[in-house]
Amino acid sequence: MKSIIQDLNHKLITGLWLLMFMLIVNIHLKAQWTNTIQHQYTALKSVKFIDANKGFTTGGNGTFLATINRGKTWEIRRVPTSRDLWSVFPFSENLIWVSGDSGTVFKSMDGGQTWFDKSISTTSKLWSIYFTSVDTGFAVGEPNCAYRTNDGGLNWFLINLPSTPANFYHVSFLNSNLGWISGMDNSNFGAVWRTTDGGENWTKRISLNMGAIREVQFLDENLGYLAANKIYKTTNGGISASEIWNWPAYSLKFVSPEIGWVTGPDGNTAKTTNGGTDWISQTPDFGGGRDLWSVDFVDTLNGFMCGNADYIWQTTDGGSTWKRQAVGMASLRNVFALDNNTCWAVGGEPGKVLKTIDGGNRWSITSPGDLPTNQPGFLNSIFFISNTTGWVCGYNGTIFKTTNGGTDWTLQSSFSNRHLRSIFFTDQNNGWAAGVTGNFDDIVLQTTNGGESWIEIDFGTSSTFFSIYFLNTTTGWLVSDNKLYKTTNAGTDWQVIPTGTYSGFRAVHFESENVGWISGLQFLKTTDGGTTWVGSSPPSNYTYLSIYFFNEQMGWGGGFAGIHYTSDGGTTWTRQDDNNARIDAISFLDNNNGWAVGLINGEFGVNTNAILRTINGGATSINNDGVVPNDFTLYQNYPNPFNPTTTIKFAIPNVVRDLSRYNDKLFVTLKVFDILGNEVSTLINEYKSPGKYEVQFDAANLPSGIYFYQLTNGAFSVTKKLILLK
Repeated sequence: MKSIIQDLNHKLITGLWLLMFMLIVNIHLKAQWTNTIQHQYTALKSVKFIDANKGFTTGGNGTFLATINRGKTWEIRRVPTSRDLWSVFPFSENLIWVSGDSGTVFKSMDGGQTWFDKSISTTSKLWSIYFTSVDTGFAVGEPNCAYRTNDGGLNWFLINLPSTPANFYHVSFLNSNLGWISGMDNSNFGAVWRTTDGGENWTKRISLNMGAIREVQFLDENLGYLAANKIYKTTNGGISASEIWNWPAYSLKFVSPEIGWVTGPDGNTAKTTNGGTDWISQTPDFGGGRDLWSVDFVDTLNGFMCGNADYIWQTTDGGSTWKRQAVGMASLRNVFALDNNTCWAVGGEPGKVLKTIDGGNRWSITSPGDLPTNQPGFLNSIFFISNTTGWVCGYNGTIFKTTNGGTDWTLQSSFSNRHLRSIFFTDQNNGWAAGVTGNFDDIVLQTTNGGESWIEIDFGTSSTFFSIYFLNTTTGWLVSDNKLYKTTNAGTDWQVIPTGTYSGFRAVHFESENVGWISGLQFLKTTDGGTTWVGSSPPSNYTYLSIYFFNEQMGWGGGFAGIHYTSDGGTTWTRQDDNNARIDAISFLDNNNGWAVGLINGEFGVNTNAILRTINGGATSINNDGVVPNDFTLYQNYPNPFNPTTTIKFAIPNVVRDLSRYNDKLFVTLKVFDILGNEVSTLINEYKSPGKYEVQFDAANLPSGIYFYQLTNGAFSVTKKLILLK
């Protein structure tokens, strides 16, 4: 046994040296910064809850999010398509269907973690999807398309509805036999078709000169409500309908024959408590202009709605008040890494916090606080002292604190006319937040009791504080656009540190009391505590917004010209990213593991939001060798057995189904599982161009044993075995 292990170790070392040699000589090199998010800023189209806690929402660019805690947090579980998804139907907690543009249909059997393409061969927009059983389902849309499947989406066939239909917008069933399709006929009359035999046959029930009927809901075989250019009610199963309110609507939801809600254009929302005789406006105060496409209530108090924005509105009092739940990716400003698996990012409007606990494979989103829906809520900075306790700060002087890892947040301060840009804590009690007033005067807030109270420090200057950094509990630095300040008594007193003629500062980082750096229009370094400063030749003429050094030699800077790296203390810098990135913030754990947030030239254009990650300090390694293969291929990992790293190669062909492509890219996943089938790592979960690729799998935190790695795209899947021998 000993000789076998020695032989394996010898092969391992040989393989690693070979890999290192290949990295050096291969000309196809790419910096190892990977975007860990695919979800982008988008309008939401549909929201559905299966109980008071569990719900799902869909939107543009394949957006799909799920919550298990009544919307406190939403987890991104993106569908592998670039098309807009207009409808979500949760048959159960795990079995989920979505439909959208150009016949798009996807099915998930694990709550949205993985998806199977069940799309229909049509160019029509599928507005609605509904399943009456595991196998039997319906999808309808425009122009003139109504489809049925009897085999769980493997095959779809057209339904021939009577009376020359034109467009369909909604399908729903009261039970497995009794169902309705609503839309508009060729005479531009709103129409409803009914089936009483599970969809085998349909009859036209309603035809009214009221425009398209966007949605219908029947509470029994006779009582139903219709959302169109006006609100209608039927008490005879749809033979006739009467107007109950002259008000346009896109969606409705009744929880009883008397209590219901409607939503529509310009954010209009209304509630009835007497079956539609009277209506009370409940429109959120967000300034209008946002059409609300979908509303859902689980009981008389708890409801959700969504529309032309990247957030969901939630109510817990029957619609009297609404709170925004941000779920989009717009304008990420700051990132904070706690360990190799746990990282947070903040930004957006309203303020949002993203979190991953598995190294970026999955992200969840939450919205701190209960600020009014019409009040700006950008968050600019985040800081954690443990995996449970942290703070965020932003516009309107807002500071929120969490003690459960970001699920719940408590508002600690709200200073009007203050915009906070940076926050830093040295322990659970002592912290600082810095920024600018509405009059462009710099501002610093300080707490000594964990944020229960904050005091304002007046520097008496007109400027903006951009960054605050502490080396220990007593020594820290502040930078404004033209000054550097230092404290040696935990912020009680601050003194100006001369920086010569340099200005345009944005970030500060000190490795020791003597050695530190400032980034801005260029990089500055001091080795004597700030007495003298040396400016390095800037890699570009753009501002650098963030800086981090692992030691006196190794450092990274991010800004409008991407990510740059130095190995000589800042004398020279080289660019690491290749995505035309704008980096707003960088956070490193050590010399290998780092995170960055900003905008890249990615899948969704030059302003694709990104949370970038590196596990090798951004160094270069082989990725795509430029050769386009003819078939999907997953190669055997090398070395195998391995300890603790191994290389996995795979190939993506040039001929793929158009339904799962975007800009000639294919959505693929490469995952590693243990012998029990538990997922232990996601190596690839993104769009890839045709070509040959290789990635490195690091199993340093896993026990010895047999593992499996799987390459998947839609119906294609291949699995191979690898052995970890420590």
